[in-house]
Amino acid sequence: MINIKQAKEQFNKFINTYEDKETVGFTLKVKHTNRVINISKIIVKNLKLTKEEQKLAELIALLHDIGRFDEITFFKQYNSAKFDHAGQGIKILFEDNK
Repeated sequence: MINIKQAKEQFNKFINTYEDKETVGFTLKVKHTNRVINISKIIVKNLKLTKEEQKLAELIALLHDIGRFDEITFFKQYNSAKFDHAGQGIKILFEDNK
């Protein structure tokens, strides 16, 4: 069973580990994540998904760009050809235990 409240708490705890949260890119990424969550809620409601499927969609939306926070911290930009944000997201979620 997915606990969205706990996932959001952990996400907020994660983003609070970054020192430079005031950069424009960091703030935009947080806002982007929240927009994706809100859009996912609209989509799943229209698809008439089960409550658990709705929670899964919201969790995916919450975590879809988690590697971007390291990207903006390391490179001060997004879409860097030098950075695999998806791979970094996997590392954060399954290896780093942040």
